[in-house]
Amino acid sequence: GWNKGKTFSEESRRKMSIAKRSINKWKGDDNPRHQKPLFGKDNGNWQGGITDLYRALRNELGVWYSDSIKFCNYKCVICGEHFEEVHHFYPYKNIMREAFENTNIDIRTSQQDYTESEWEKIKKEFVDIHIKYGYGICLSKKIHMLFHDKYSYHNCTPRDFLDFVYRLDCGEFDDWLIQNNISININYKYIEYLENILFALNDA
Repeated sequence: GWNKGKTFSEESRRKMSIAKRSINKWKGDDNPRHQKPLFGKDNGNWQGGITDLYRALRNELGVWYSDSIKFCNYKCVICGEHFEEVHHFYPYKNIMREAFENTNIDIRTSQQDYTESEWEKIKKEFVDIHIKYGYGICLSKKIHMLFHDKYSYHNCTPRDFLDFVYRLDCGEFDDWLIQNNISININYKYIEYLENILFALNDA
């Protein structure tokens, strides 16, 4: 597998060990998001009510999405079959925050709250940062949900996704795959690309 001969940090090994002990924590109806869904400020994804701004910036990612899908060969990189979603290797909210920090422009509620020149500056930086952090990851909806169930929906890191692939490769989720009628056919060439992105970010 892609992890053969790789050396994982002590922190990564610790996280994998904890995850293995709690593999059923988020299973089925036991998943906290099913038991007590949180809304508004109680939700960990709450960003102060800037949904319109998020949506407007996502609309600027057409080329990035198209290039990501093409780079993934139009298939889920885990199962090699149909995909429904494109996962950000580097979290979207972090990219957004970085774009505003780099332009020295504050985060407002919607696109209409910016002048034309401000919006053009934000858009360019937003797209440039997406390019810096690499192509998105094509995933089937179920596999995408499994990843976030295991690594959270708002605090996951690039290394978390590589840990997720390692655990899949080691057979940790075989029961789940059988239950969901999914076979893995990991695109190791793409995983190696993600490793290179991560190492480049760590060296930056």
